[in-house]
Amino acid sequence: MSTKFEETTDLIGYLTVFDEIGLGTGQVRTLLDYGCGPGTVTARAAEVGDAEIFAVDGEERLLDVARREHAHPRVTYHLLGDAGLAFLPDDSVDAAMSCSVFVSGADPAEVRADVAEIHRVLRPGARYAVLDTNPDADGVRLATFQACLDVFSEAGFTDLRVREPLLDALPDESTRPPFLIVSGAK
Repeated sequence: MSTKFEETTDLIGYLTVFDEIGLGTGQVRTLLDYGCGPGTVTARAAEVGDAEIFAVDGEERLLDVARREHAHPRVTYHLLGDAGLAFLPDDSVDAAMSCSVFVSGADPAEVRADVAEIHRVLRPGARYAVLDTNPDADGVRLATFQACLDVFSEAGFTDLRVREPLLDALPDESTRPPFLIVSGAK
């Protein structure tokens, strides 16, 4: 049974990310889910589009859960190690996303390196979107996420966008956007 938070995250967050990167339009044939965790968002992305999905995470135990609970013929799970995204060539991915990845005490230097590596593997014109909790909704200021636009610019992303989606059906989420989605194009 899903909770109100899970339903809200799906309706407002994930679907907005998918829209932002063009998933389900036929334009995204390959998708990178950077920081896939236990594969929940990856599985949802597989339902929405027909892209081949490269799902990566730095925690083997989370990948074990993802492989067990969210196996899909178009999804391959990869452990993110010292080699980063070396298994992906330059300019090879049509879109990328990171959902709730950079807020948990991430080192700003590591975030910069991660975003630069994601930029490397994206095709020209491809979009990368990051979804996280909106600090204006919960009052928590997260330094790495606040600097997201700067990090995107430094990595070479252009056409930067910030979206704060609302959901009219839920009172709290109809006036205070619970998420921020930052995206940019290579």
